[in-house]
Amino acid sequence: SEIIDARALNEGNLDVYVYLILAAGANPTSIINSVTAALSPKDARPLSDNITVAVATAKTYTLNVSYSGADTTDLATAVSNAVKKYQSWQDEHIGQPFNPDMLKAYMYQAGCTVVTFTSGSEFDGGPAVYTEIDPEECCKGTITVTAVSA
Repeated sequence: SEIIDARALNEGNLDVYVYLILAAGANPTSIINSVTAALSPKDARPLSDNITVAVATAKTYTLNVSYSGADTTDLATAVSNAVKKYQSWQDEHIGQPFNPDMLKAYMYQAGCTVVTFTSGSEFDGGPAVYTEIDPEECCKGTITVTAVSA
């Protein structure tokens, strides 16, 4: 339950890397040791493979979003749920490209009529735009939403 996602990559020369995304508060050293122990027996892997287990490298993002729509309590709840859905989709998968447009899509589906990224939105030190990432990387970010009058 402390491993959110795992991905095995064959890096050639009989080297296999297993990358993990761990739940907040998980002990990385303990989990890496446990996974390594589980994958090390000769009956759990090809005899010639060298297994390395590591935590996926996080690429950070910040999305500051303003939105408008029908001014209801239901919209605020729907937007909150859309943000949670996006962060689960974006942050819990190794190798998932960064795609802020998915957040906009979820917010429009929630009932927003206008969704805009505002100042301070960025990905890995650059603009908050669709970006492919390496297969051993993951995204981890924060989202701030602000309702504005239509």
